[in-house]
Formats: sequence, C-alpha cells, structure tokens
Amino acid sequence: MGDENKVEVSVLIPVFNGRRFLDKCLQSVLDQDFPRDLYEIVAVDNASRDGSADYIAANYPDVRLIRNERNFGPDAGVAKVLPLLRGRYFAYLSQDIVVQRHWLKALYDAMQHEPQARMAASNIYFTWWPEYKPDDRINLPERAYVCDLTGYGVLDYYPVPLAEQPEAIQVLATELAAALVDLRVVQEMGYLVDEDFFMYGDVIDMCLRINSMGFKVLFVPRSVVFNESDWVLKFNRRTLNKALRSARNNLLAFWKVCYDVEFLALVPRLLIGHLHRGGQHGLSRWKNMLLPIAAIPIALWGLWAAILHMPKTAPKRR
Repeated sequence: MGDENKVEVSVLIPVFNGRRFLDKCLQSVLDQDFPRDLYEIVAVDNASRDGSADYIAANYPDVRLIRNERNFGPDAGVAKVLPLLRGRYFAYLSQDIVVQRHWLKALYDAMQHEPQARMAASNIYFTWWPEYKPDDRINLPERAYVCDLTGYGVLDYYPVPLAEQPEAIQVLATELAAALVDLRVVQEMGYLVDEDFFMYGDVIDMCLRINSMGFKVLFVPRSVVFNESDWVLKFNRRTLNKALRSARNNLLAFWKVCYDVEFLALVPRLLIGHLHRGGQHGLSRWKNMLLPIAAIPIALWGLWAAILHMPKTAPKRR
C-alpha cells in the first residue's frame, strides 16, 4: 500500500467464536481519545462457527475484516496478518477485552517517550479482582496490577497504588492481550512470535528476545483494560494441554536466550515456578493447595519435551 494509506496504529483483534464479546470490545475500541484517522481496526476471524465474521461485516463497517479459512491459532494467525497491516505499530487485543477511552493513547505516548521500547502492555483487570468495572471507561482504579516475570520464570501480578506509579515501568515480560508492539521489531528479531509454540509461553519468549537485543518492554499502568473472559481454570483436558505446552515452551523460551551454563543453572527455578501459578487464576484455597501437587509431573514432562524439541529450536537461539 502507498504511504497515503498508512496509519500510526493497527488494532488487531483475533476472533474465534467470540460473538458474545464483540459488541463491547469493538465499541470500546471505536471510542478512544486517540485520533480516529490515526488507527485502523482489523478483526481476523479464525473460521468461527458462531457467525462472528458475518456479524462484524454487517454491523461494523469501520472494522476491516479478514476471514481465515481455518483456525491458525494465535501465533501463526498473527504472523500471517502482520504484512497486511497499515500501521507503524500494532495493538494486539483479545476479543474478550473492554478498553478504557485512554487505553490506546497511554500505550502510544509511552512508546514515544522511550525510543528503545518495542512493546508496551496494558494494566489488565480480571473478573475476580475488586477493581473490575468494565462499565467505567474513564476513571482510573485505585490499584494497578503490574504483570512481570518472577524470579521463577513465570508471569505474575502484584498490586500497587496506581497514583504512585509512573507513566511506564520497564519489565522483563508481560501479557500481550492488550499490548502495543513496534513493528520494527519484526525485522530486528527476524520474527515476532514463535509459531512452533502455537500458544502458551509465546509471549514470554517474545519479551525475552526483545530484552536480549537491548530493547525494552514496558508496562503502562494508566492503560486500563478489563478482561471479560468467562473462562475459569478447571482440572480438565484443556487445562492439562495448556499446562503441558506451557511447561515445555517456557523452558525453550529461556534456552533460546541463555548460554548453556546459564540455562542449566536456571532449570531448577523454572521447574519450581510451575508449582506456584494458582494466584493468577483466582483459585479457591483448596485448589491452590492441589495445583502444586498436580504440577510436579507436568513440570517433569515439560523438561523432557523441551529436550526433545531442542534440535528444532536450536537455529532460533540468540
């Protein structure tokens, strides 16, 4: 496309059977205090079976719709669409998120003030937190939940008074669910997300690679979004699949940016990290006690699976 078609930001919303979320999500993105001619909204439907694509086409003419013939998954789906975007930046937004009016401007301003930044993530409020108020799209909550990588190699959240936080905080890794990414990083790193991960652990991998190149990942407390997902952690096949992939991919993500000696020293901490993740999901007390026990064989399986996958991953190491 020519320069006259360029915009500052492409808001990319992957859609899969998300019809029940679309109105609140899309209407909140259309109602931003960021100039409308500076951003486009691109919805990518991954072969939804609930009529999501047709609903967007019929009701949201300002949203550019891309229909995939099958579900490529979040990683391959993003990689496939990136060349079609018109923005200098792209904002990845999950379909089950409602954003405040200042969401996009806060992310954009943070990136402008930090030349070395390549990613800026939002302050996400989940349904089990008292600050979850998706109908209030103007007022800032009293607390922010900073998402960063712990010393055990997993993402976790810690609450801080929002009034005491600066405009942006540098972190090692954070969530992509409502983040802004500088598209220069695709050329600088060679690829954005590792399609071999399919999902789970892919964002930690991306953030670690950004940091390893000397760039920065930011967390922006005043860029507020509300995650309306109705998914809860259950001990079922879906949860098991996620846990197994996370265990493997998390290890591979660190191996890709570490020397071998560093990685060997980190492995025990990374395995222990999988035993302490219940706090992310609003689990009851007894499930928080059960989760570490169930995680032990999963962590060991993840180590074995990571070792088997290392020959394929080796060319991607930095």
